[in-house]
Amino acid sequence: MSSIRRIFRPDIAIVLSIATFIALVLSILLLNMHTARQIDESSLAINLAGRQRMLTQRMEYLLLAMDSQKQGGDQRVTLLSELDRAIYLFDSTLTALHSGGEVVDSAGAPAYLRAREAERVRELLRNGLSEWAVYRRHIDEVLNGQRAASGDYSNFEILYTLMNQVTTGIDLGAREQAATLRRYQAVAVVIVLAHFLLILWQIRSRYRSLTHNNRMLRRLINSVGSAILVFDERDRVSYTNKAAEELFRAKAGALRNLTLDELVIEHTAEPRAVRTDGTQFVARYEMVNLNFSGDVVKVLSISDLTEYQRSKEKWRHIAHHDILTGLSNRLAFEQRAHEAFSEASRYKEKVAVLTIDLNGFKSVNDRYGHAVGDRLLKEIASQFRVCVRAEDLVARLGGDEFLVLLTRLPRDEEASHKVAQVCAHLLRAAQVPVDTPDGPVSISASIGVSYYPDDGNGLGDVQRSSDAAMYRAKKQGVGCELAPDVSKH
Repeated sequence: MSSIRRIFRPDIAIVLSIATFIALVLSILLLNMHTARQIDESSLAINLAGRQRMLTQRMEYLLLAMDSQKQGGDQRVTLLSELDRAIYLFDSTLTALHSGGEVVDSAGAPAYLRAREAERVRELLRNGLSEWAVYRRHIDEVLNGQRAASGDYSNFEILYTLMNQVTTGIDLGAREQAATLRRYQAVAVVIVLAHFLLILWQIRSRYRSLTHNNRMLRRLINSVGSAILVFDERDRVSYTNKAAEELFRAKAGALRNLTLDELVIEHTAEPRAVRTDGTQFVARYEMVNLNFSGDVVKVLSISDLTEYQRSKEKWRHIAHHDILTGLSNRLAFEQRAHEAFSEASRYKEKVAVLTIDLNGFKSVNDRYGHAVGDRLLKEIASQFRVCVRAEDLVARLGGDEFLVLLTRLPRDEEASHKVAQVCAHLLRAAQVPVDTPDGPVSISASIGVSYYPDDGNGLGDVQRSSDAAMYRAKKQGVGCELAPDVSKH
C-alpha cells in the first residue's frame, strides 16, 4: 500500500514542467497572433506607401488639368475637390508613416498606422516631409495663379522618387521582420519540443517499471492538446490520445497497428496525412525516441496545418493582389517587372510597360454609385486579362489606373506591331458595357507605352515615360501613345 502511494505521489517537478509546457504553447499561440498582426500592419503600410506614389502622380495630373480649366466651371470644382482629397490622403499618410496616427486605407476605411522604426525609412520620410512642404507651396502657387502647373517638375520627381524608396524600404523591412519572427517561431517550437522531451525524461526518472511508465505517459499525453501516437518496437501504433482520434476521425482503437507510412502518405516538405474516412490534411509531425527501462518507445506528435496554410496563402494573395478585381497590385507588378527587365537584358529582348487610365469612369461612378463603378472595374479587369499572354501581367494601381507588362518582346519592329495589337485589344476591352438604371453604359481608355531598355534603365524611368505618354494620349484624345515618339493607334 505504501509503495502504491509513493507511485502516485504528486511530483512537483513534473507538475511544474507541464505548467511550463502549457505556458510555452500559449506563448507560441501569442507569437503567431503577433506575427499575423505584424503581417497585417506591414501589408497596410506597404499598400499605403504605394498609394503615396499614385497620389503624387494624381496631384500632378489634377494640377495640369486645373491649369487648363482656369476659366472655372463645374469641371474645375470637381478637379479641386479631388485635389483636396488627394492632398489630405497624401499628407495624413505621410505623417502617419513618420509619426504614427490615423489614416484612411485603400478601401476608404479608417485605420491606425504606427510610425516606421527603420532609420533608413525614417530618413526618407523626413526628406519626404520637407519635399512635401515645398511641393505643397508649389500647389498653392498654381492654385493662386502664381505659376503654371506645367512648369518645373523637380519637386514632383523628387517626391515621387522618395515615395518609391519609402515603399521599397518598408517592403524590405517587412521581409526582415517576418524572417525574424519566423526564426523566433522556430526557436519557440524547438524549446517546446525540448520541454516536451524533458517532461518525458522526468516521467522516466520518476517511475522504475515499464508498466508504471506507460500509465503515466498515457495520462500526460491525454492532458496535451496535440495529437499524439505512440509506436511500439514493430513501428506500429500501440496507443493514441483522444486528440489523435479526433484528428484522424477514428473510433477508439481504430489507429492501432497502423504504421507511419499508412498514416503519412507523402514524405515531402509538405507531408499529408490520411484520415480513416479517406480525407487528407497537411500535416506537421515530430517523431522522438524514448527509452523506458531499456525499451525504446517512439512518440509521434502530429498537427493539422491545413487552415494555417490556407491563411498563409490568403495573406500572400492579399499582399500581391488587388482586392476588388483580383489583378496583381503595384508590389507584384514591380517584382515581376524587375524579373522581366533582368531576363530582357540577359536575352537581348524588350519589355513594354503600358499605363492605362479609364476615361469617364469617375462620371459613371459619381452618377450611378460605387456598386456600378466597382462592377465596371471588375468587368474591364476581366476583359484586360484575356488581352495578354500568360507570361504577361495586368495590374491595378487603384482607382481607374492599370498597368500592363508585356515581356519577351524582340528588339525589332515586330515588338511595336505586337504592342499595337495588344493596345487595340485593350482599348476595345475598356469599352465593355455595364448595366445601369439608364441602360448599358461604357467608357473608353487612354494608354501610354514605353519600353525597357529604350526608355530607361530602371522601372522608375520606364514607368515615368509610360505615364507621360498616357497623359499625352489623354490630352490629345488618342487611344494609345508611345514614348518618346507620338504614334496613334
